[in-house]
Amino acid sequence: MRSPQLWAIILTLTLALLSAWSLISIEWNSENLADPSDYASDRFDVWEQTTVTPVGLLFTDSLESAALMTFQIQGHPEWTVWHSFQMPVDLPEGWSSESWRGGWILGRPEALAGWEENPGGMASKWHPRSDGLVRLEQKPKGHFRSNFSAHISQTLSSETTWISDSIAMSLAPLAQEWLTAWNVVQTGEHGLASCRMARWGTPNGLPPDSSLLSIWNGTWATLEWESGETLEIWGWSDSTGFKSNNGGEVHADGWYHWKENRKPASWLQFDRLLRTSDPSQSTWDAVSWTADQIRLGTVKDNRRVAWIVKGEAKKTPSLALQSAEEMPSKASPLTGPLAMVRNHRLNQEMAIHWEKPSVIATSGRQEVWRKELSGDDTPQAWEVDLYRNGKYQVALANSEAFHVIDVLGREVKGYPLTPASGISAAAVIDYDRNRNYRILIGTSDGGLLNYREEGNRTPGWSFTPQPGRVIVQVHHLRVGNRDYLYAGQDDGSIRLLKRSGADRFQSPVSVPSDQAPCFRLSESIASSTVLYIDEKGWTQERTFGTDEAVGMTRMTQGFSISLEDRDGDGIQEVIVQTSEGEEVWNARNERISP
Repeated sequence: MRSPQLWAIILTLTLALLSAWSLISIEWNSENLADPSDYASDRFDVWEQTTVTPVGLLFTDSLESAALMTFQIQGHPEWTVWHSFQMPVDLPEGWSSESWRGGWILGRPEALAGWEENPGGMASKWHPRSDGLVRLEQKPKGHFRSNFSAHISQTLSSETTWISDSIAMSLAPLAQEWLTAWNVVQTGEHGLASCRMARWGTPNGLPPDSSLLSIWNGTWATLEWESGETLEIWGWSDSTGFKSNNGGEVHADGWYHWKENRKPASWLQFDRLLRTSDPSQSTWDAVSWTADQIRLGTVKDNRRVAWIVKGEAKKTPSLALQSAEEMPSKASPLTGPLAMVRNHRLNQEMAIHWEKPSVIATSGRQEVWRKELSGDDTPQAWEVDLYRNGKYQVALANSEAFHVIDVLGREVKGYPLTPASGISAAAVIDYDRNRNYRILIGTSDGGLLNYREEGNRTPGWSFTPQPGRVIVQVHHLRVGNRDYLYAGQDDGSIRLLKRSGADRFQSPVSVPSDQAPCFRLSESIASSTVLYIDEKGWTQERTFGTDEAVGMTRMTQGFSISLEDRDGDGIQEVIVQTSEGEEVWNARNERISP
């Protein structure tokens, strides 16, 4: 008979060997990791980066969080193949896993049986990003569409559409009369519900889609009023137009057609706008406006259209189509939603927007919930999964309180957080992208508080305020294997902190407190740079180590600066908003668009 002590020793050794084997497996697989997007076939027509982990799927502990990607067949969610670079230790019921090229593919057995390595159009158009999540879909007739949503909620979302070879581009720019009407009517004063136009089209017979592809070659537009009346405008390249068609009129810039052969009641007013308004110009190849969203598209190489999606637009004129003379020197971009967040109950995205004094969550045009806040300032918003179970909440912060609201519009246990001196800055930090959030709150008396989970103080946090200074900006930077908390103060000075709240790096850089900075990270924090607009409107790029002026310094003037990957190549461009519109600069600090 073996003694209980001996059995305990045997069990301990067995567990240790299993743990060691897991670590060996991870290490072995990490030496030759293959990207599944280089191999997957077009059989899977929806590819997506995701932070959602299915219930029941668990991974071994690792220095890195699980990076997941899904390969789906539209209309058949059961045939979804998941990919992870980490080894799973537990699977949802009915799932299997297979080792694949240094990582693992996961899913139902029938899904894994359909996995095939035959890269095609999807592989050629897939461009993953580390600063957010990408979704790529193959649409009918050879069209592709890629959507990007940033980890930072304030960043505008973007989209890329690939136009098939059968689509003809019009040589003419968008008709000035259309742009004039678009610029005037989209204010909402004339009951317009949507307006879309582009200077390209599809072969006859294909309906328009979200990329504004027309049913005729040439320039095209459609306007829809809240009454349901619709006006379609088709362009052409010869003098005949479409005179053989009924239900419309010939104008200098195209054939105007109304739905069901009925002229809209608002036509006379619209026609008067065309004849009396001063023509407008646009640098965009396509524009779209609804009460919920602004979309601006520019044709790129390889038959791509790069879209800027500005979320839930208010009924105000678009900055992009105002003339330089009309725009004030400190104009602001059109206000979009505070954030786009997932609603796991509806399996849809919700737009979170601010209508003083309430934050309103909508899906489509339907209100999901409404939360009234105290305080007049516009809040910040973030998507969070506080319990790490795929059920999402919305975090909200203004100068008075930090809230976490669930999918039904209820305050989550432990919230709101209401510092006595008020809130001067707030941020939701996910250091390892494993949804183990830290909520950082700057207070008006100079403090910086750190919370986790259900509003509990984070143990080990030790921050010492600097006398007479208040933190107004908080950002998380990862340089190499180190974390830095960027804390911008109201006098322009900055502090770079450890996760514990202690100072990690002393920097001489000063950034205006009313500016939202952005960052180009290098191999060290000293050589990394911060970009901002100075008090005179000049772009500045300064190294954290020595405050040396580099890169974009004094290259142009504007009122805000940000970083986005506009062309989908994985390299961020510098976006400067100026009094004359938007400027885009590449990584070599060369201006690549107006």
